[in-house]
Amino acid sequence: MWFLTIASRRKAWRFGPLWSRKDCQGKDQARFDAVASFGRRPTFDNGAPLLEVFLFDFKGDLYGTVLDVAFIRFIRDELKFDTIEALIRQMNDDSARARAALAAAPDAFPRLGVIG
Repeated sequence: MWFLTIASRRKAWRFGPLWSRKDCQGKDQARFDAVASFGRRPTFDNGAPLLEVFLFDFKGDLYGTVLDVAFIRFIRDELKFDTIEALIRQMNDDSARARAALAAAPDAFPRLGVIG
């Protein structure tokens, strides 16, 4: 079973990709840079809002691990693409931009659980 709580100073999150960092708690506690997408996936089904997070340079199994996801910065609004190839090109561009920005700000990680 998955539980997701999004705590933010924002009253509402816009749909679209975000630069993010994720803390993995447990025996191998670690922090990973990531790119996240919060939205409805309009290219596919425009269904219920989903949070999808891609960890950079991660290999392993996270099932049963507690994850804290911190949203660092909004990248762009969610878009509907005409082709899967166009979506993948944009995802690669979003990932490259997020990776570069996060590398330039290694200490950017908001205190979790604190709002206001």
